[in-house]
Amino acid sequence: GSDLFDTILVTENYPAAPQESPLDIADVYYDAHSSFPLALIIIPGDRLRLLLIRDAARYSDRTVERMLDHLEALLGAMGDDDDPRLGDLPRLGAVERHRLEIEWNDTARPAPDDRDLVPRQIEHRAAAHPKAAAVIHEGRTLTYGQLMERADAMARGLRRMNVGRGDRVGICMNRSPEMIVGILAALKAGAAYVPLDPTYPAARLAHMIDDACLAVLITRERLQPTIGDVSCRVACIESEALNVAPDTTDTEAVTLEPDDLAYVIYTSGSTGTPRGVMVSHANLWHSTTARSAYYEEPVGCFLLLSSFSFDSSVAGLFWTLTQGGAICIPAEARAIDTPYLCALIEKCGVTHLLGIASFYQQLLETGATQLEGLKVAIVAGEACPADLPAEHHRLLPGTRLFNEYGPTEASVWCTVHESTAAAPGDGVPIGRPIANTRLYVLDAHRDMVPIGVPGELHVAGAGITRGYWNDPERTEQRFLPDPFASNGARMYRTGDLVRYDDDGILEFLGRTDDQVKIRGHRVEPGEIESALSARADVSEAVVVATDMTDRPEADVGALESRLGRLEPDEATRLLEQIERQGGDTGAPASGRTRRTRDYELILRMRSDAFVATPRPSQRQWLVDQLLNEAAEDLEHLDRIAGNLVPGTDATTKSFEAERTALDDQQIMEDWQVPVMKAMAEQVTRSHGDVLEIGFGRGVSAGFIQDCGVRSHTIVEVNDHSVTAHFEPWRARLADRDIRLVHGRWQDHEDEIGLFDGIFFHAFPLNEQEYVEHVINSITFAGHFFPTASKHLKPGGTFTYLTTEIDSLSRRHQRLILQHFDSYTASLIRLKIPENTQDTWWADSMVIIRAEKAAGV
Repeated sequence: GSDLFDTILVTENYPAAPQESPLDIADVYYDAHSSFPLALIIIPGDRLRLLLIRDAARYSDRTVERMLDHLEALLGAMGDDDDPRLGDLPRLGAVERHRLEIEWNDTARPAPDDRDLVPRQIEHRAAAHPKAAAVIHEGRTLTYGQLMERADAMARGLRRMNVGRGDRVGICMNRSPEMIVGILAALKAGAAYVPLDPTYPAARLAHMIDDACLAVLITRERLQPTIGDVSCRVACIESEALNVAPDTTDTEAVTLEPDDLAYVIYTSGSTGTPRGVMVSHANLWHSTTARSAYYEEPVGCFLLLSSFSFDSSVAGLFWTLTQGGAICIPAEARAIDTPYLCALIEKCGVTHLLGIASFYQQLLETGATQLEGLKVAIVAGEACPADLPAEHHRLLPGTRLFNEYGPTEASVWCTVHESTAAAPGDGVPIGRPIANTRLYVLDAHRDMVPIGVPGELHVAGAGITRGYWNDPERTEQRFLPDPFASNGARMYRTGDLVRYDDDGILEFLGRTDDQVKIRGHRVEPGEIESALSARADVSEAVVVATDMTDRPEADVGALESRLGRLEPDEATRLLEQIERQGGDTGAPASGRTRRTRDYELILRMRSDAFVATPRPSQRQWLVDQLLNEAAEDLEHLDRIAGNLVPGTDATTKSFEAERTALDDQQIMEDWQVPVMKAMAEQVTRSHGDVLEIGFGRGVSAGFIQDCGVRSHTIVEVNDHSVTAHFEPWRARLADRDIRLVHGRWQDHEDEIGLFDGIFFHAFPLNEQEYVEHVINSITFAGHFFPTASKHLKPGGTFTYLTTEIDSLSRRHQRLILQHFDSYTASLIRLKIPENTQDTWWADSMVIIRAEKAAGV
């Protein structure tokens, strides 16, 4: 166990008074020592002596000197006041108070000019570099010129709906370029934007929409059923109303003032009701320009990991656009897919990212070599693990790592710390205040605590927002008068427990209440307790946050087992009731789960109109089939995962196939020869007219000719393949009906005719095709399916190869049957060398023969 106490106060009571002692005491020498780490000895005499004894390994010289200064200030104040109150006695000396209040808060910078607010800065960047990439998303790029053009068109539409200064525009969309267009359009119209995540429960969305008193809600047509009936006008981005061309009657310019609202972001509430934080243009200017002032590396490309409903998106969005960089938005369905994100970082040349520390740690573990182009990695939203800096610098020594801290109420961030080595102690510091920010560590009486002593962090300065929308009582509780400022300024009471170290760097210690952060989300146990207590069969509820990673595996398994034994109907009923109260559990409200020790599948049906069946049991049967098949697929993937070969990334570097002289192994590796022969036999069954996409080294073309065909049309884009391989091969077969189409098949679709067989074995022509049709596609041949179907004669055969993993996909099967009438699959086992440069990286291939029915 631990010691009962480690600090002691001792008052000595000798030497004895002269009248009580027969001895004549001439002098006293006191030789003190203590077995406790810290001991204060009071020695009586003509003058009271205080002796402080400390363990030097635990208490530094500076710490002990401060303690003595505190004691001197305290005793001096007691002597100055005949009847002091203990709580009113000062603990700080003048030097330490000046350091805490003035020296460590010396962060003043110039105030914003209304001509230089963030929307205007972005417009200046766009005007200077209209062709620069602004947004990258799923293989398409939006330039600054295009971004401004679309935002202006939407802003004109909003103004025609009478949206202007002081209004709020809701934007309910997933992460996409259109979301950014909507945000900029709202600001250009003079309004504040209110981001709304369409994945939120319907009750929570409805409350936020109603509470914000929106002038207009912008969304997509397909999301309207999710939103339902609301109390404001709904405008879809696909409509002409939001795409208005300029005319002479339209006034483009809207004059913004620093005090105008820029956005309102909703955070969690302790009673189940989310609160909207009001952020002004002055706050946004402060938050954004502070980044440009602090971070030395300019933003080239920023990976947007967070949802737009989180204020961390504000950091990446406006910081990047005011610097002229590009925002890279991941595919919504793959926002937490770490292998995909690592590949995306490498492909798009991402230089900056911001995410929660635990997720960044997963990215490092998944593909650190793909992150080597990163210049700046920022973690925020939760306490940074002590071991992360060491792991980061070991894997990415050329990338700077920063730990940011800041509540939404302080405009995204208020402190930052650069980690250049392993974190000391139990955590990573949150650092020092950013520009135009003051920090106070206070006790319960709102007085400063000494350096090294825990206290509640209060934030003041340019980032302090107006407060909570439509909630003056809560605003008054959290936004307090700044007792250290003379201009009527306010400070925000964070509820976070911190302390200063000797160098003026803040350490985060925890919360003063029971709020917790889980994967960057504020979670109020009281909100969950409120939802549970609303049930008629629950008299009282207590919610406690527990770190399950530290619990014995048996405990975790027992908890999962008890939850898993709930009857499905009872579990569904409980979750639906909680959702109606506005809680977002992240679990299925209508559906099923599949949970094993290795994975968990959760399907949540958000709309009763989706997969609607005559009877509920039929719908549930369909859901069960989907989960059963998905679970079986996962088990199979686990079995074959070990069959993947390491390969190399040699061919994934940037290239243009039309102009690159590839060597023979890059064109086609020798292990593919048996696959080419089998495919040639499939496509030449009728011995008719054959189209071959991709000549390469001519291996497959030779097999096609050996099988015997009436005519042979070859499409090849690579100049080197044509001159080095096709032309000599064609000269040897001068008497055959062979025709070359030199170029991309996409450019010659109208001239290549109809065929009895089509053979497809091509590779991506450039980096964009690799990302779009390999990384983000079911199978590379998929984008050729419509063309193959169009040029295939009735009864004809189309053949291509894919990996065994791809062949499992039901999406793949549905795509085939959209364009063809039947198909067969043949598995070929291969001995693939571990250093293969081929994209597919599997120890087996599947040859697909898709056929068009005769008479079609």
